[in-house]
Amino acid sequence: MAQLRRHHHEIKSYGARLVLVGNGSVAQAAWFKNDQSVEEPIYTDPTLKVYERAHFRRDLGGLLAPQGILHAARALGRGHMQSGVKGDALQLGGTLLVDRGGELLWRHASETAGDHPSWSEVEAALKLLRPA
Repeated sequence: MAQLRRHHHEIKSYGARLVLVGNGSVAQAAWFKNDQSVEEPIYTDPTLKVYERAHFRRDLGGLLAPQGILHAARALGRGHMQSGVKGDALQLGGTLLVDRGGELLWRHASETAGDHPSWSEVEAALKLLRPA
């Protein structure tokens, strides 16, 4: 999330907006918004239906994979400290690009904790919003 929030203005320049979806309670989402100083809209789906429809991984393997542990160490080294688990700890996320009509244009599903697309991948997907 942090890597995309840094590109908030660029995302807007493509006519898109960044929206965060978590899986904790409404109170936990409000706490996260405040704790992380998030300006973007945050929604939450404790039922995990959004995650299921997006075919995002939910298992212990994605959490404990060596690559996930390396991602966690890298994030810690950059000063990103997780302040406790909120919601379903086994649920991995991803990044979706959805048009206004609800059509999925692009998807990155995290294979491990901390597996995020690069900005260049996201930007290439955003270019789908602009006709050539």
